[in-house]
Amino acid sequence: MTIQPFKNAIAQNVLLFVVFTVFLFSCKKEPEPLTLPPATQTGENTFGCKVNGEVFVPNGNVYYKSFSEPVYLTEDSLFGFSCYNVRDFDCKTNIRVRLFEVFEQGLQSNFDNYQGYFSGCMGGLSGSFRINQEETNSVIISRFDLDERIVSGTFEYNLINDNEETLSITEGRFDVGDVLVY
Repeated sequence: MTIQPFKNAIAQNVLLFVVFTVFLFSCKKEPEPLTLPPATQTGENTFGCKVNGEVFVPNGNVYYKSFSEPVYLTEDSLFGFSCYNVRDFDCKTNIRVRLFEVFEQGLQSNFDNYQGYFSGCMGGLSGSFRINQEETNSVIISRFDLDERIVSGTFEYNLINDNEETLSITEGRFDVGDVLVY
């Protein structure tokens, strides 16, 4: 029995289609590299910084929101919020910003009254870190508008853990709206 050329051509075309389809769906597009959001002052609920040079932007899931609700406590002049990046269940990174004695725009230089906190696994280190008071740190509030409920600013600071390991937070920016004022 001989295979007729017509049936052979159909088999070749089906085989070619299957190979092409498998090849097409096996190609994976490289993910876009993370970039920092622009430093805005309009209450867009953006946050970003670099942790030891690695871009950190909030990325929540059904269990962890990207942002906690930003709060300003008038009695204590305390402004604060937290951001989460949940890469997977083994790595949840949290960056917390708390500023005490915030009354106006400008450089916040009293780091005795500032809490920067990092918990997670980024920048090649994992664990909990706090502000290193022996290093140069800065937070500049570029917009402080409680009537519009917007607080924006930039920051750079150095963190340290109990093992004397350090993290460098650079190019930080935040623009939070719907600030809860109590």
